[in-house]
Amino acid sequence: MCSMPGAAVPSRRRPDSGGYSTSLYLGLGLGSFALGLVITEQGYGAGFVAGAGAGAVGTALAATLWITRLRWPRESVTATREAVPRA
Repeated sequence: MCSMPGAAVPSRRRPDSGGYSTSLYLGLGLGSFALGLVITEQGYGAGFVAGAGAGAVGTALAATLWITRLRWPRESVTATREAVPRA
């Protein structure tokens, strides 16, 4: 398993790490809130099924993004200071 900053291109490490951290904390907070409502209204069995379903959907989405990235990698673009002439 690789770390998030190690997997990102150097120029994108800070925004990618920020997005990763944000998604983790949003998932923890919103997941607890949503499953709390489901458990309160429907019971623990329904909460377990809803949590398992959400995990399966998230895993399928992540796998789809990973496979798409492997099939169609982005071309690396390298820019230098001399690439754009000054006026």
